[in-house]
Amino acid sequence: DECEGLNLPDMTFTDEEMPVDPSKISWPPRPNIADLGVYYDEMKEFILDDSKMELIYPPMDGTKRKLIHTIADLFSLKSKSYGNRKKNRHVRVYKYDDIPQKVNLTSRDIAEANFNPRTKDLKIPIFIKESPIEVLEESIISTDPVTGQELVKRIIGRGEGDIPTLGDQVYVHYEGYYMDGGVFDSTIVREKEFYFIIGEGHVIPAWDIAIQTMQIGEKIELITPPVFAFGELGCPPRIPPGATLKYEITLLRFSLPIEKQSLTTVESVADSIEIAKTLRCEGNAFVSSKSFRKATKAYNRALDIFKNLKNISD
Repeated sequence: DECEGLNLPDMTFTDEEMPVDPSKISWPPRPNIADLGVYYDEMKEFILDDSKMELIYPPMDGTKRKLIHTIADLFSLKSKSYGNRKKNRHVRVYKYDDIPQKVNLTSRDIAEANFNPRTKDLKIPIFIKESPIEVLEESIISTDPVTGQELVKRIIGRGEGDIPTLGDQVYVHYEGYYMDGGVFDSTIVREKEFYFIIGEGHVIPAWDIAIQTMQIGEKIELITPPVFAFGELGCPPRIPPGATLKYEITLLRFSLPIEKQSLTTVESVADSIEIAKTLRCEGNAFVSSKSFRKATKAYNRALDIFKNLKNISD
């Protein structure tokens, strides 16, 4: 015998250990409809992966959720939709019968399951971001006298030249993320600079304070407690109540503001609407801190923007 004397591995298996040959499994027929076919392939791969016991889909509309439930039934898998908002509930598919009635998702869970560059429509993090490893300098640039909360600036890239002051129009790139790293907004993903006038209430208080300490080209990480951000009310669904946020900001350039900007293009109208949304959230933050006069001013500025848009449409 040619194999005599060779040290061959033991190739006997119990029924539980026997490797699964996918070609010998009697799979249900694959649907020809595009979306159904994609979900079919994902669940087939899920079934063959012994390391996974549940398959998590990102938030989606009701039509897509029904397709996932249909394919799960085809494979005799258990599935359930979770979430409070009907238009943005997510689906989980399980290999076991005793499925949970409720689940608590962290922003990391959701971000790992979903990537969507359409930031303006986003209700969940885009991706996970790590804080910078090398910090050149760290300082407290403001402390709230009532709550004692501190606004912390970490320099991660040096700049040079002048520093903008109150009334200057500044241009930045930024990414905003939760303390666990889930990114909720990014001009880098949008591939579009963000600009605002310092002190005009276009941004959260932390930004007005921090930008006036930065040189052109400087890159910072800003640790922003709620009193310097969106307050105890937050700005749902993106910003939870009482959230401490991080912002990575790069100051690109600054100049004197243009006194009257044209609102005749679709792009500038869209920008104005985004500014109005930000003002609304700022007003909510002022209400939360019982600064009702400042809240009224923020709301009125938002209303003025819509009045200008109405005049253009007329």
